[in-house]
Amino acid sequence: MNKNYLFLMMFLFISISVIADPYDDYSDFAKENFGAEKEPLIYEKQGNNLIITEDGNWMYVSVYSAAIAWETNLPAETYIEFGITASYGLQTEVTDRCYYIHLHYLKNLSSNTLYHYRLVSKDERGNIIYSEDRTLTTGTLGSRIRIPEDFPAGTEKFDCNVANTTYLVTQDITANGRAIEINAANITIDLGGKTIIYNNAHVEVNDPIIILITI
Repeated sequence: MNKNYLFLMMFLFISISVIADPYDDYSDFAKENFGAEKEPLIYEKQGNNLIITEDGNWMYVSVYSAAIAWETNLPAETYIEFGITASYGLQTEVTDRCYYIHLHYLKNLSSNTLYHYRLVSKDERGNIIYSEDRTLTTGTLGSRIRIPEDFPAGTEKFDCNVANTTYLVTQDITANGRAIEINAANITIDLGGKTIIYNNAHVEVNDPIIILITI
């Protein structure tokens, strides 16, 4: 086999592998090279004991979900324990690595219901802190328009055209083109802990693919 051709094939394979999931590579790099254990000045300036920075707390409560954020003085892995009693029973996924700012979503909640929750943070040295028991109450549907339930079956682009209204996303949505179009004033899109993927049109197998390589 021609050596130049072999080199080109190896180059393509390596390049495609790197492009396929660059976040995982970056995350591994960050774990190995960043953090309080790699930067002693962090402990000197921020303290040795992990604490929650109270002015970094933030929360948005929806009908079937809640977004909760907080900040710690040291980088930490985090999750939230929650449930309808102070015994919890449910928890969010643990973060993939240590961060200062933490955002978690409580999903698949019941409307108009009181929930208990607490924040759990673990620093790089394995120290774990728990917040006090906290509570939140989910909202009611009220005048919110649900996406997709309140639209005709088979709708692919949701036209939000009722002014001064909140549209609540209640299912994960994947659209080949534009998923949502806003055509009125004072529209709020509440994602409700769901995900919208848009411009997801697929490429046909027979479509030409051009790869430009400079060596």
